[in-house]
Amino acid sequence: MIFDFKNLKRFFRLSITSLCFTILLGSSYGQTKSNLTNGKVDIEIYGGQNSNLYTNGSNLITIICKDTISTFIVKSSQGIVQQLDRYMFFIDSLEKGKTTISVFKVTAESEVKVLQKNYAVLIPKLVLKYNSLSIAPEIAMGGFTKGKVKLDTLKKITALSINDNYKILQATFYIGQTDLSSYTIKSKYFDSQLKDIWKRIMPNCYITVDNIKFVDKSGNLFIYPNTISIMTTE
Repeated sequence: MIFDFKNLKRFFRLSITSLCFTILLGSSYGQTKSNLTNGKVDIEIYGGQNSNLYTNGSNLITIICKDTISTFIVKSSQGIVQQLDRYMFFIDSLEKGKTTISVFKVTAESEVKVLQKNYAVLIPKLVLKYNSLSIAPEIAMGGFTKGKVKLDTLKKITALSINDNYKILQATFYIGQTDLSSYTIKSKYFDSQLKDIWKRIMPNCYITVDNIKFVDKSGNLFIYPNTISIMTTE
C-alpha cells in the first residue's frame, strides 16, 4: 500500500490514547466550516500526499477528538466510506475533483454534524504514468476490484485474475476487522498459508490487495498502481 499500515496503527493507537490534546490538521483543500458544534474534533488523512485524497485506493481517515464517550461516523460527498473501528475509516472509489468529508456525532435522536472539510481528489502521478503505457492487465479478485462481497462468494476465490498476456510475481494482502495483518503471495495463486487465512475470514472483514508486481511476455516488469479493496458481508 502507499503507507506502512503496521506503523500507522501504532501511531493511531498512541494518538487515540492522548486524546486530551487537540491535534490540528493543515494542508486541506478549502476551509473547515466552524461553529457546527462546540465539539473538539479533527481529521487526519493518510494514504495520500500533502493531505490530498487520491483516486487509486483507500484513503485512511482518523478521527481525533477529546470526547472519548460519543460515537462518530464519517460521510463523504462522493466515494464509499467503510468503518474500520471506532476512530478509523476508509474512503474509496473517489473520482477526480473535490469531495467533502463530514464527521457526525451519533446521538439517540439524530446525527449531529461536528466537522466538515473540503479536499481535492487527485489522480496520482504513478497512475497517470501507468495509464500512458496503454496496457490492460485486468487484475481482479474473483471478478471484484472494490465494494462489498458476500462471504460465501469470497471463500470460493483461490487466486487473483490477470490478462493472459501478463503474469503476477507478487501481491500483498491486508486482511482484518480492527487489526489488519499482511501476507504476500509470489504468484496469482493463493498458497497454503493464505488459504488457511482465507478459511478464517468473517463478515465485515476488510481486504485490500496492493503492491502487485507483474511482467509481460517479454519480461518487462510493472507495478500496478491501483488497489483491490473489498469488505465481506454475510
